[in-house]
Amino acid sequence: MKKYLLYALSICSDIDLLIADDICRLPDDAPCEITIRRNSLTPDDLIAKKPLTSEYSKNFCWFKSRIGYITIKYGHEINVYPEGTPSDIELSAFILGWGLAFLFYQRDGLGIHCTGLFGNGQAFLICGDSGAGKSTTAFKLLERGYRFLNDDIAFLSEKDSFLLHPAFPVQKMCRNVAETVNDKTRLKYIDEDKDKFAYLNTEHFENAPHPLAFLFSIGIGSNITSLKHREESGLDKVRTILDNLFMNPLFESDGFPNNVMAATLKLSSKIRVVRIMRPNNQDTVEEMCSVIESYLSKASHISYD
Repeated sequence: MKKYLLYALSICSDIDLLIADDICRLPDDAPCEITIRRNSLTPDDLIAKKPLTSEYSKNFCWFKSRIGYITIKYGHEINVYPEGTPSDIELSAFILGWGLAFLFYQRDGLGIHCTGLFGNGQAFLICGDSGAGKSTTAFKLLERGYRFLNDDIAFLSEKDSFLLHPAFPVQKMCRNVAETVNDKTRLKYIDEDKDKFAYLNTEHFENAPHPLAFLFSIGIGSNITSLKHREESGLDKVRTILDNLFMNPLFESDGFPNNVMAATLKLSSKIRVVRIMRPNNQDTVEEMCSVIESYLSKASHISYD
């Protein structure tokens, strides 16, 4: 069993999570909080529930994807049941995405689909729909001297005053971004559906937690010809946070659980949310970076009491 420290959680795994052992590994005698197991047995009780692909509660969750089944119990245990012959990279991505998202939900936290960055003394999230340009924008900000704490999913918990905890020094990126990196040996192909790569980026990794100050959500506007942005408030602010939850597709159809809504409302009162809309088929990355930096530089002191 290997032990890791991710999102301030100690995790014991019999699956190689491929997340930079030298940075995230814990000593073998370190106390373990969460256990990940790979089981060869087929979860017949879940297969019998077809055509369902998921269910979730505070005690037991499960999810079915092309990789196989994954179950999450009491916020402390994840079991994976692969189908076919998925690679270690695919299994790792499955666990570190959907597995942790369900686990965060059971622990009364929020799993946000985003890249978490730090700069100008502030931690912030870059969110957005697939293809909106969030990974390209994040990568460009790293070139400008910013650092990242997590990629793909952030774990936010009220008990931590919404600290953005570091995850591991690997970024997901689309092919167009991957083609720009200098050291191609750090790239691993991980997603045949979305044509994505994992990039080992230790030099830009911020391995310390910071209070979250901003959420920037990027979208594509079909009827605009120039970049638009606005700071949101009230229900629009809450809606944007909900839209960027990792488990949003499930919550939207089944209804948002009470603990998720309570955490979202609390988070909304503590951070600033900015909506950025970019025109379709235009390269606005530099402009989006400038907008984000403008908000960060002008931000007033934020209280987390």
